[in-house]
Amino acid sequence: MLFGDTHLDHDGLRRYALGFEETFPDFAQWAAERHETDGLGRTPRKARETYFRLAERLDPAPVNGIGGRLFRLATFAGLYGKAKYGLTAQAWQSMSNGGETAKPTAAETTPGAGHLLPMSPSTHSAHVAAQLSPMSRLSRRHSSAIRS
Repeated sequence: MLFGDTHLDHDGLRRYALGFEETFPDFAQWAAERHETDGLGRTPRKARETYFRLAERLDPAPVNGIGGRLFRLATFAGLYGKAKYGLTAQAWQSMSNGGETAKPTAAETTPGAGHLLPMSPSTHSAHVAAQLSPMSRLSRRHSSAIRS
């Protein structure tokens, strides 16, 4: 089914959600294995709880311009491979600390992630916002059509 002038359909959007649900456990396991360094949850279940708690907290009170919707989208983008897990964990830490500089993360030990560091939380926020701003504009423009 088409919505207005877009080519998005409910089934396609649901498949994105399914993809998130299928890949999130890999990140949650990764985060749990690094809890002593990153503090995102001792178990995959606790890491998942951290995700929902942060998203809920950011909905009414964005940090450095990152609200719950952008946090969810950035996390979704961060699940595309283990090389992005460290930066995703760093963003979570930043959001947990109210935008303060996060302690060093396990990203330093993630193969292929060395090029992602160092990046301060405020730099990360700006990077995420810049990378996702076209998507944000698209989602705002078409959100009413998608929700119906």
